[in-house]
Amino acid sequence: MPEHDESKVKRASGRTARFFVEIAAAAAIGAGIPLLWIWIGSLIQSSRGAQHVEGSTAAIIFVGILATYVVILLIAAAPRPATPGTAACATSPTGLGPRS
Repeated sequence: MPEHDESKVKRASGRTARFFVEIAAAAAIGAGIPLLWIWIGSLIQSSRGAQHVEGSTAAIIFVGILATYVVILLIAAAPRPATPGTAACATSPTGLGPRS
């Protein structure tokens, strides 16, 4: 019986760690990408010697943010090889796999 309790604790700690990693990743993607492109835009502006944001720089920032998000979505949506636990789900008509 103690082995079963230990596995529950390990599973819960793994889920908690994954939750915090997902929160950190969402914050990095949600705030980091726009801030990165704003920084790139500021480098473009300073190289031109402009004191205000030009339309072309704003367009570069906007298109850069959108393109980066599209690339991230394409990477996230890429098919992954099936693992032994999910192979039955993929071939089952209901998607639930065989009952055990």
